[in-house]
Amino acid sequence: LTDYATFVPYIYGRFMLGTKKRTDKEIEILKDLYSLALKDLPKYHHIFYVPREFGYEKDEVRWQDETTAQNVDKAILSFLEAENVRYKIINGNTKERAEKILTELGLAKPTKKDAK
Repeated sequence: LTDYATFVPYIYGRFMLGTKKRTDKEIEILKDLYSLALKDLPKYHHIFYVPREFGYEKDEVRWQDETTAQNVDKAILSFLEAENVRYKIINGNTKERAEKILTELGLAKPTKKDAK
């Protein structure tokens, strides 16, 4: 279980390089990251896409502003679609998202309703 799949560095790498002319070294790095991403994709049993649905505050950890974060999200979706990766979109507040993921994984705690 991870919140940072091995294909994400490839997506960030492409995103950060943008449309500028790439050096040979940058091209080789992207090729390596892409190769690792494709190699690892079949190892994932589930991929959940958790869209940006509520506020985003830049802090000491986050380097992105809201617009950049939205563009990275679009790049992630674009990669998943381009590589025909099966994924499930998980919406809701933080608690609802966690519950939905745990249910998908078969790890949800039984509720009183389930015990009847």
